Amino acid sequence: MGYLALMRPLVCLAAGAAAFAGSVAVKASFERPLLALLPALSVFLLMGAADAFNDYFDRDIDRRNAPHRPIPSGRVSPAGALVLAAVLAAAGNAAALAVNAGAAAVAALLTVLYAAYGVWSKKLGFVKNLIIATTGALSYAAPAAAASRVNGVIAAAMAHCFLMMLSVEVAKDVEDMAGDSAEGAKTWALAVGAKTAGRAAAGFAAAGVGVLVLAAAVGVTGRAAWPFVVAAVALAAAGHVPALKLRAPTAVLCASALGVAGLVLGTL
Repeated sequence: MGYLALMRPLVCLAAGAAAFAGSVAVKASFERPLLALLPALSVFLLMGAADAFNDYFDRDIDRRNAPHRPIPSGRVSPAGALVLAAVLAAAGNAAALAVNAGAAAVAALLTVLYAAYGVWSKKLGFVKNLIIATTGALSYAAPAAAASRVNGVIAAAMAHCFLMMLSVEVAKDVEDMAGDSAEGAKTWALAVGAKTAGRAAAGFAAAGVGVLVLAAAVGVTGRAAWPFVVAAVALAAAGHVPALKLRAPTAVLCASALGVAGLVLGTL
């Protein structure tokens, strides 16, 4: 169970679901089911590799911030985490290569970005937040590359996901400030302070749901998207109201899932 926990299966499922939603948006799931499933599988596996790789490099900080995680708790050895990351990365790239060169290129880029994040994440400041936001957006680029097709829904989903993931990552850094400071990490939240970083996280989330509203308003997606868009706006806003005591990263991620679901369902 330690190795499964290391992958963060729910995070992997969310990433894979995002890729599958992208396949639906470009109609690949209806024309060639395998073309829809392989990019989703690739993203799922690469996310698992990234989580294992990141936990390996964060093991010292996690002893303070998250001692329950597999490596600091002793359920998985550091070497075991590296092996798992390598196996999952190889499998994820193989799944993409089985589709076409475009999907393989996206998988390779994801692998490089995930590796860079794992090795240097606590030293890159705001750049590391940008890296993770980019990988989130690439979850939708994978199916588009596989189908050799891009449309307005994919473009909106990528822009929305980039901004929402940026919000999530900054908010998480605010939560981790005490442990990061003790371990000498150089995050943007530590550099600008919790108040400024928190406001920035809220601003990125607002911009992210703004993309949804704009996409629905100009007809990129259909009217069926509106209930999901309204719910996404409300949930993202609620995550930044202290009195409601919701974790901002969780609220924003859930809001993003609702919003993308609306974008895609509106095209059906």
